[in-house]
Amino acid sequence: MFLKCELSSRVLPLACSPAAIHVHVTRRYVGADAVSSDCAGQPWVYQEADSGKYWLFTTNNHPPRVCVASSPDGIGWRNASTGSASVVPLPPDGTMFGNRAVWQEAGADGGGWKMLQECGTKAGVWQIFLYEGSSPLDWAVANDGKPLQQLQRHPGSMYGGCHIATVDGVFSPRNPADGLYHIWYHAGSRGNLPTDIYHATSPDLLFWNVTPARPVLQHQGGGSFAFDQVGP
Repeated sequence: MFLKCELSSRVLPLACSPAAIHVHVTRRYVGADAVSSDCAGQPWVYQEADSGKYWLFTTNNHPPRVCVASSPDGIGWRNASTGSASVVPLPPDGTMFGNRAVWQEAGADGGGWKMLQECGTKAGVWQIFLYEGSSPLDWAVANDGKPLQQLQRHPGSMYGGCHIATVDGVFSPRNPADGLYHIWYHAGSRGNLPTDIYHATSPDLLFWNVTPARPVLQHQGGGSFAFDQVGP
């Protein structure tokens, strides 16, 4: 099940107030191996501006892979992957996939696809990697396969679960007022756990400035609390 929010002619799931939510059951989804439960973790739904087509990106980590499905209406889904292998390659030191933010660039950028993908690494730390795609089904690791380490708040600590803003139900990673990309994500400030939520900006998705330097939402209390799947 996922939530479909009918706010305008640009219908986007998971991007509206509870009062506007209409619940639909995805009865016709076919996963990479013909079953929805085979690759259904960490879902991200994006709607193309021109065609109105929906794309669903999901995860399975046994074995690690990202799967892609498509839909004309956000209700009936069909697998779009060409096989059971991952549509998205792991980075050189990657071990598994986590949450992601996916969108299509517009205008002067040529309409290419971008992905900020959380990956587990051999060092035992979750980190964010930049991917670039020529389509929702064709991806490569950017930044020479290196993580976006300026987002890390403490040496050896995790950072991931990033999200981009939605404006009137439309994903809007770049603010037209300042020309910068804006993300919200969670990170450990004193080791892996607990995590707090931070905000960061970038002119090109490669060089990041965490602003403010302190968390914009800080955990309270003790224990191994973690924010996850941040959604402003």
